[in-house]
Amino acid sequence: MSVFTDNFQSVLNAMGSAHAIHVSTDYINNVNLAIDSACETIKSEALRTRNVDIQFAKGNIAEAYHTGTFNVSAAAKGQADISAEMILNNKTGEDIRYGKLGSDEHIAELKYYATGEKTAKALNNPAYSSGDKIVPADQLDDVRQAASRESIRNAEIRPDVSDNYNHTAEHSSDRLEYDNVSSTPLSNQEAIDLTAELKSEESTDYDLNIEEFVEWSDIARESGQAALSAAAFSAALSAAPYLAKAIMNGIKDGELDIVSLSKGASAVATSTPQIAFRALIAAAILNSSKAGYCGEVMKELSPNAIGMATSMVINTISHSLKYARGDISGSEVALNSIKDAMALASGLYGATLGSFIIPIPVMGALIGNIIGSMVGATVFQYSHSITLGICVESGWTMFGFVDQDYQVSEDILKQCGFDLLNLQRFNQANFEPQRFQAQSIEIQTTNISFLRRGVIGISTVGYV
Repeated sequence: MSVFTDNFQSVLNAMGSAHAIHVSTDYINNVNLAIDSACETIKSEALRTRNVDIQFAKGNIAEAYHTGTFNVSAAAKGQADISAEMILNNKTGEDIRYGKLGSDEHIAELKYYATGEKTAKALNNPAYSSGDKIVPADQLDDVRQAASRESIRNAEIRPDVSDNYNHTAEHSSDRLEYDNVSSTPLSNQEAIDLTAELKSEESTDYDLNIEEFVEWSDIARESGQAALSAAAFSAALSAAPYLAKAIMNGIKDGELDIVSLSKGASAVATSTPQIAFRALIAAAILNSSKAGYCGEVMKELSPNAIGMATSMVINTISHSLKYARGDISGSEVALNSIKDAMALASGLYGATLGSFIIPIPVMGALIGNIIGSMVGATVFQYSHSITLGICVESGWTMFGFVDQDYQVSEDILKQCGFDLLNLQRFNQANFEPQRFQAQSIEIQTTNISFLRRGVIGISTVGYV
């Protein structure tokens, strides 16, 4: 196997984690951007109503809160085509529009009064009967019960009023909902406290937390998507060399190169599942860490650092399993781990550089990561060859990574004229003196061959 082929395979093995990290980072960034936007919306509404009494301003703050948290939920669920926005035209019954804006949108009216009965009464307006009605979370049951009572009471005497109350009973909710996206419920007291906090001169910035929106189901979904994306990308990379060879041979020979295509298909089938598994693990760790499920320390770590550590752990487990089966030696485990570290570190710098050179989300970082990892693996390969040369000349063991084994091999003993005894094929027989025949010794010119040291195995120096 050539140095390039060996290094390219190493890069492919690590590519799954790198790809998943970049895709997952993009997802986490989208959620954080939605959170920042939601906080700005709430703060802007608080500034606009700074001279309004808290009991009245809380409704405006609640509108901004439901709008902002709905948009964060959409980002957390990966629903880029779903959003919400406040309607600032003061038109009756139109506070918030949400859903797929422009194609399948809903209109909601929001009321936050002191009690559920007062909120239900405030919503009893014919202009509100064409949309949804959002009420405080702690008043939802009271609003529905009060509206049902009033609907029954007015059924005979005022049917139109009864219909309005019945609409309130059936369409009241404590959140905006569209498909699997919803805003965060807010009670009346929470709306008062939030408004008071934002109005306070000593108020600190109000912030939403990502762990309030990203659930384990979201982590599983995004990790699965990252794994599928990594699998598709790795399949293309694995098949590319064989496909190019098949095309070149086809042009040269005038017929389809079935052998190269078969090798390409085999390479894809072998590498893709492993890379998808690496991507799944890396994405799950990154998403859960950044969502706050692994503590604040992990939440603050660099995504690339998390990805590098994850890939190193997976590679180390793989090397350890091979060592346990006897496929590789202990020194090979150590050298492969060092090689992985260099490739991953180079890939990290390459990803950063690639993002600047190719300002395309995910793609620039991924291409930079692949190139950087290839450079790092190649540098290690040639550096190790130079180091082995020094070990050959000096007998240095490189801190135990290189074995100095000078046991004379069987090939050299045979060249020296020794008849080697194969114990497995040795047949024991009785010695009979009468059958013993002595042979005369023929003196010939003696040939002397000097042994030299060289590489006789992986990280092993001996006589060659």
